[in-house]
Amino acid sequence: YKELIAHLKGEYKLEEAVELIKRNTRRFAKRQYTWFRQEEGLKWVDVTGSGTAEEAYEKVRKVLRDAGVL
Repeated sequence: YKELIAHLKGEYKLEEAVELIKRNTRRFAKRQYTWFRQEEGLKWVDVTGSGTAEEAYEKVRKVLRDAGVL
């Protein structure tokens, strides 16, 4: 993260860098979400509640299989 590099250079205190990382990550996620909403045919896969990355992977894999992609 550029904010962490700036902290290491003495430009920000660690707490400031962490807050900037959080803010900038939220902003980036919002831009991504806005962009993805405009994509036709996009299928969102809800992986909340997946206990592990493996379980999330299997949910996504099933959706792709059911759609004939795999």
